[in-house]
Parts: sequence; structure tokens; C-alpha cells
Amino acid sequence: MQNLPRTVVKKENRSRQNELESFINWFSTKAAHRIRSSRNTFYRKTNWCWRVIPKIKSDGIPSDFIFVDAVHLSGDEYLLIVRNEEYVLNYRWAKSENVDDYYELLKAIDEPRFVICDGHSAISKASLKLWKNVRIQRCIVHIIHNAERKLGKRNPPHVNLIVKQHIKKLVLVDTVRKAENWQKK
Repeated sequence: MQNLPRTVVKKENRSRQNELESFINWFSTKAAHRIRSSRNTFYRKTNWCWRVIPKIKSDGIPSDFIFVDAVHLSGDEYLLIVRNEEYVLNYRWAKSENVDDYYELLKAIDEPRFVICDGHSAISKASLKLWKNVRIQRCIVHIIHNAERKLGKRNPPHVNLIVKQHIKKLVLVDTVRKAENWQKK
């Protein structure tokens, strides 16, 4: 019988990996309802994750489109992120979402054809300041979320339901004709 090397994953390493995966899931989706422990326990166990510096990957080829967004953590703490369809291209800690910080975030990136964002004016201004031919596209998820948020609690529930159903059909709009029909309805 041949002696094969054994691979042992220490419990501590597996626990750290699980904590990091939970942290990333929470951070990227704000899925507090998916945390399997108390909020304080979760924060205590994942506190070390804030000190992890992600590796920025890029193949050096300009992206046709990039996604630019910010995560508001608390008070005056923001994490500005730019990514393409595969990788985080850059990130920056900031005190607010402003043109200067977005400019610094984006200046190391080659000009894309499209910048997809939540519609924050600072992203548009910084992008157009850097690149002459870029087009700004609002993210459909943000459009739907913002539209649903504007529905008042004073509206009758059946009215809100009808409007929400109509808003969600927006994801099916992929031509000018469909956009015109959606607007008419």
C-alpha cells in the first residue's frame, strides 16, 4: 500500500472560511435575516473580515461595461466599488459619495463603453469628466427598488400591488418599442 499524503483542513481554518463567506454574503446583500446567530455574535466573529484587503483582478483588457456602486456602512463610512462582469477592478474608502472620490476610484480604469450605476449624480459627473465617449446606464435593480420605495404606505394595498407588478415587468423591457409600451401602460 502506497503512503498518500493526507490533507487535513483544520477546524479553525474552516471556521474562518465560513465566517468570511457569511460576511461577504451579508456585506454584498445586507442579508441580515440570513445570519444564523445573534447580530452581536455575528459582528464579533466577523470583525476581522473588515481588515481583509481584496485582491484586485483584471486581465488588462478594457471592459465594455463597468458597474459602479457604493455601500454605505454607517455614519460617514462608504465603500466605493467598481467592477466588470468578472472582477473587482478598484475600490476606495470614502467619507461620502462625491465626485472627487469617484474620480479617484475610476481614473485607473480604461474607458468603458457603458457605466452602469444607481443613478447617483457624482458617478455620472466623475465618469463624464474622465471619459468623453462613455454612456451612463441606470441599473435596473436600482430603478425597481427606488420606484417601489416611492410607493406610499397610505395607498390602498391593492393599488401598491398592481404598481409593483407593473414595475417588476420592467426587467422584460429590452427594446425601444417595449419601453414605449411599458410607459403607456
